[in-house]
Amino acid sequence: MQYLLNPRQVYDLVKDGGPYIGLNFFRELPQFRILVCGGDGTAGWLLEAMDKFDWGDNRPPVAVLPLGTGNDLARCLRWGGGYENESLEKILHRISQGSVMLLDRWKINFSEPAPENNGDAAEAGDAGSGAGAAAEDPAGAAAVEPARDEIPATIINNYFSIGVDAAIAHRWHLLREKHPEKFKSRFRNKAYYVEMGATEMLGGSCKNLHESLDIICDGYALDLGSGTPLEGMALLNINSVYGGRTLWENNRKRSSAAAAAAAAAAAASGQQGGKRKPSGGASGSRDRELSSASLSNNELAFAVQDMGDQLIEVVGLENAVHAGMVAGGLRSSGKRLAQCSEVVIRTRRRFPMQIDGEPWSQAPCTISITHMNQVPMIMAPLPAKKGGLLGLFSK
Repeated sequence: MQYLLNPRQVYDLVKDGGPYIGLNFFRELPQFRILVCGGDGTAGWLLEAMDKFDWGDNRPPVAVLPLGTGNDLARCLRWGGGYENESLEKILHRISQGSVMLLDRWKINFSEPAPENNGDAAEAGDAGSGAGAAAEDPAGAAAVEPARDEIPATIINNYFSIGVDAAIAHRWHLLREKHPEKFKSRFRNKAYYVEMGATEMLGGSCKNLHESLDIICDGYALDLGSGTPLEGMALLNINSVYGGRTLWENNRKRSSAAAAAAAAAAAASGQQGGKRKPSGGASGSRDRELSSASLSNNELAFAVQDMGDQLIEVVGLENAVHAGMVAGGLRSSGKRLAQCSEVVIRTRRRFPMQIDGEPWSQAPCTISITHMNQVPMIMAPLPAKKGGLLGLFSK
């Protein structure tokens, strides 16, 4: 890259101690674009560093060259699931031609719950750090769990989940930390992931999720106990999880008549178009406009996910088999629960959780998720289509 650009335009985030040197050097430039080379974690590192600068209305947009494992953010921006030795000159040209779109980012805060008894108080004391008795760890990895399980992030760029999928990821993560020599190929990594999924399926550590967890979306409590029992739930900011899978499939083939019917049903309830904007008044949650969390199942079926609509999608996972089928591409959706702008979750026991693919084990706590900001990202241009006689002559 340094052969194509001025060396002052290329920075090694490891050798340079992070993105700050490069950002500070170019911060006064009125218009420029940034390419971050790495996975979702590297992209999140850059975006968080950019938050510390006052860009005004000139915050530079970011493109992502996927060099990580999952690369879910890069996939949503059409940069692909991995770098395939494409010409760097072509990549730089595509960046210059890409369109700018906004990405929502969400602030997640963990606080201690009000203890109900002495036993709960002891467990709740470490809610902010995720520490607690290993014997109560539903991920079943007490033998290798570190003494203190830190919360990996306070910002959600991609997704946040609790329960069965996080339990599988947490088992896999702890095993990799204990035996890194076993994780040297993608095939073996996936094999171990399947093994962890089978273990979770037999153990069922997150069964009856509704008995130990409450979730409130825009002021309305969801009834998690009705219908098929859930063992996991996820909050989605982008339409890609688990390395290119989806839990909220936007059905582009639905008929315009069905979409119009859903819009009419929403209008009949005093709502507009399936997307709700909570009122800023102080008259209480019941007096403000109904949120998308209160949508009927029929209306939720037609709700569209957009990474820049200031709404976050809430879905449920039935069990380890469901999570495995989604990860394996055999199923393309979770149980739609809500689409909202603010979420509060209260847990009454230890649960495995993950933020953007980084898992940990969390003691009972209250979790608050609110919209933080929107940042400009670069959507890769669609590849040129070649067809017909023109395509034959161009080959």
